[in-house]
Amino acid sequence: MKTLDLNDLLLDENNDALSDYLRVSISNDGNGATVTVSTVDEHPVVYTSVFHGSTATDLAEMLASCEHLDSGNH
Repeated sequence: MKTLDLNDLLLDENNDALSDYLRVSISNDGNGATVTVSTVDEHPVVYTSVFHGSTATDLAEMLASCEHLDSGNH
């Protein structure tokens, strides 16, 4: 199984925008949200994950509904 290490992109010495490397999309079929991340290469690598039970239709909504994220407001 391939893994995507975002640190390699975030620590880019040229400070390029992450969108120069990746595309992110979210779709929802009513049963869950499917998040797809792909590289922007000539032959892109695609990573997909399904969040069953999620009603999110965009990244901001998905991040806001993730209970496991620490908002820093304790």
